[in-house]
Amino acid sequence: MTRRFALAVTMLWLAACCLSQAQTLTNLTHQAPDGAQLTFQLTDGTVLAQGYNDSDWWKLTPDINGSYVNGTWTQVASLPAGYSPEAFASATLADGRVLIEGGEYNFGQFVLTSLGAVYDPAANTWTALTPPTGWEYIGDSPSTILFNGDFLIGRKLDMEMAELDPATMVWTAMSSSGKSDWFAEEGWTLMPDGTVLTADVLNNPNSERYILSEQQWISDGSTIANLQGPPRSAVSNMAAVNIVRRERSAPLFCGLTRACSPPALPTPERLQLTPRSIILGRVRLIRALGLRGRISQWRSVGRQLRRPADRRQGARAGQLGPALRIRRDEFDPNFARR
Repeated sequence: MTRRFALAVTMLWLAACCLSQAQTLTNLTHQAPDGAQLTFQLTDGTVLAQGYNDSDWWKLTPDINGSYVNGTWTQVASLPAGYSPEAFASATLADGRVLIEGGEYNFGQFVLTSLGAVYDPAANTWTALTPPTGWEYIGDSPSTILFNGDFLIGRKLDMEMAELDPATMVWTAMSSSGKSDWFAEEGWTLMPDGTVLTADVLNNPNSERYILSEQQWISDGSTIANLQGPPRSAVSNMAAVNIVRRERSAPLFCGLTRACSPPALPTPERLQLTPRSIILGRVRLIRALGLRGRISQWRSVGRQLRRPADRRQGARAGQLGPALRIRRDEFDPNFARR
């Protein structure tokens, strides 16, 4: 009985300790002047934040007691002219600099820009970053910092990869041998053994791991659960972007007031995508940049769609632009019915 009582007291004590250490969110005393849509913890303990104007950046400095709650904001250097991105690859480098590369939007326009910049907090300056050779677009591509301090990135619409040496700022093309699908919408996580783990979006629920020394992707098994997004029944209330093959002279249109008629799903194959020929509703999906991406497989991708002009307003007012209503269960062969 004594042992049981002692065990019970111990368990209650441990539970009380865990509850007392539960974390909570506390509002900052001084809010970010232009909001903080993306933040980076710098190596000196300060926090770098991107304002909602996209090109403006701010720094949060803790008070003398190390409190971020009572910290103060100061505006730092803005991005180079012509670059005002949203949704991009990024990382804090080991030497304290911050790297951002690409952008799904630039000045609120959907362009998949290949521009980039590096921030030096010591000099309070942004320096333009040249993209990897031959990369006409980057957008919101997946990326990670490797154990050697290099920056690894994968191009959004195909399987091109490149590694940046921060010491020389030189890009090196990397092989993506073994990759089962393209990199769009993936997230890359550096593992303790130096490999890079990702959960496939196109080929979900498959996961893959990149062996840097071999420059090769290998399957890491099924994630069991579909991590691409929550399953939906009947008609989705969000837009679904479906890329289908069309001749250059025959753009794809879907009305904004009706459901799109699902096309036949062709056999997966690698085809050349011509952005000028793809239009979804009244929104140009990929603008006429002259960019070319390789599509490894055809399939619908659930996305929320807004007009570029409405996107900035909607981000603050909580209002969405016009959305298509498309039957995902008819478009997506892996759609989970329920």
